Amino acid sequence: MRKGTIDMLFAASYTKQRADFATFTEAYREEVMRLYAHRNSDVVKATIEHILINKGTIGINLGSFYGASFSQLVARFPAQIAELPLAKQRFDLLNKQRLDYVVEDELSGRYFLKQRHYVHLFETAQVVHRNPVYFMFRQGYVSSQQLQVINQAINANKEITQDLLSQYQQYL
Repeated sequence: MRKGTIDMLFAASYTKQRADFATFTEAYREEVMRLYAHRNSDVVKATIEHILINKGTIGINLGSFYGASFSQLVARFPAQIAELPLAKQRFDLLNKQRLDYVVEDELSGRYFLKQRHYVHLFETAQVVHRNPVYFMFRQGYVSSQQLQVINQAINANKEITQDLLSQYQQYL
């Protein structure tokens, strides 16, 4: 997005650093980032810090934001964090036990757990980060009037969005 090759992202977390190069809409849903593990995992109830101190590896989405405390742990244990751009890659590596854990949006994570070949994976009780998410546009890509229309549509459709998310959750 900084380079101008990406115009829009969805499910983006707001940060002050991103606000320097992007424009955000109103929040349209809450994102819950959870820890996923393989059934053979030894440390399923441990904290992220405990996992990293004990040399565990965690797969995360390339460029995602998981909160300030998680960012500090990533800075302390960079060799044990695998940043991968695709959720499928992360879950495949977890399934093959090449990663010990994966941090994923619970909507995506639960989708992957429904897939037949991921029967050995599970969602832990550990919530890594919970925050509202937004549509994020490259600065200058949308006018203030366009942003206002988008925000009005988000606000006018909050109930519909919530209903859709609830229906999707029931499927999962």
